[in-house]
Amino acid sequence: TLIDEVMSWTVMYSKKVFEIPVLVRSLFIIVLLGGWVNSASAFSIPDGYRGSINPQSKEERAFHNGITVSFATRAVECGVCHQKEFYDWRYALNSDLDGIGVGTYHAQSSTEEMYMAMLNVIDQSFHFYCKGCHESGNVWSVADNVNDIPAPRTQNIDEGINCVVCHYDGSTLVTRNDLKDPLFCATCHNEESSFTDTYTEWLNDYQGTLTCQQCHMKKGSHLFRGLHSISFARNAVSISQPRIPDHVVAGTPFDIQFNLKNYGAGHSVPVDLLRKLRARVSIVNSTNTEISSYEKIFYKRFAFFGEDPSETEVIKAGEKKSIAFPGVVNDPGIYTLKVELLQDLNRLNIMNSTIFMGAVYKTFIVH
Repeated sequence: TLIDEVMSWTVMYSKKVFEIPVLVRSLFIIVLLGGWVNSASAFSIPDGYRGSINPQSKEERAFHNGITVSFATRAVECGVCHQKEFYDWRYALNSDLDGIGVGTYHAQSSTEEMYMAMLNVIDQSFHFYCKGCHESGNVWSVADNVNDIPAPRTQNIDEGINCVVCHYDGSTLVTRNDLKDPLFCATCHNEESSFTDTYTEWLNDYQGTLTCQQCHMKKGSHLFRGLHSISFARNAVSISQPRIPDHVVAGTPFDIQFNLKNYGAGHSVPVDLLRKLRARVSIVNSTNTEISSYEKIFYKRFAFFGEDPSETEVIKAGEKKSIAFPGVVNDPGIYTLKVELLQDLNRLNIMNSTIFMGAVYKTFIVH
């Protein structure tokens, strides 16, 4: 039965064990390469931030189909009746998510390896802030969804963002009709330090007609498709065919031009401070040997990392970026120009991985 199967499954993720020398070495590299952390700590909570985090409200239990609902309710209990939603959330079955069989990134938010690795290298004072979203308590207790984040919970932390995080307010059940407002998503996907401001970007830049839920939870799906869905990521930014002169001469520089357009995301790409979007251009010869390359990089600058936020460069919703740079090939022959769009999931190089978001190719002759 569902209960027997799921109850026998237990979350076995535990904190990745990092040896102290590795941590010290990692922090040292970050300081040398980017100056993103100071000698005292990697991060610190913004001034006054603790006061803006609302405490969990007093709980009054609710009842639903014979089940007592509280913040202690596990997702498997909801899964008895809501099997499709539970299996989507818990296992990401029949999807193209990179966590298929493990779970959505809501289900993994408190246990996935990159999050655990980040907790191991950031200052302890910042943990409460991180856990407020990755291990959310009563999100409905947050008065200002745009700026504030909820206090972390103390029960069933291994379940990440589980059913009751969104569907229980501490006294009553919250139905899907009450969860249609994108402002609810802002509770964790927007806050005053600007570490993430996805809701504000959607509100200010997006010219389409879809809400957060209509895009990321199409037809009520609990897969929460986003960057970790291959098809979803590839439909965010388009790459135009590169333009080069009709006649290219060996040893003579020539112009390479192409466009990137954020036509599929209702917010900026990259979406938060840890991501980095790379448009990588390379020229390869007939044996597929790379002879030259160039990268155009987009990412959000963050004062916590010792960066100037005014230097942020992203592709906003609906925006087109034109990229041009000189190329040169020294020997006559047949060559291929490749434009690949890649997104690094953690530009601090802590448990980093890269998402492939598509590519275009153009073959040309050098005379």
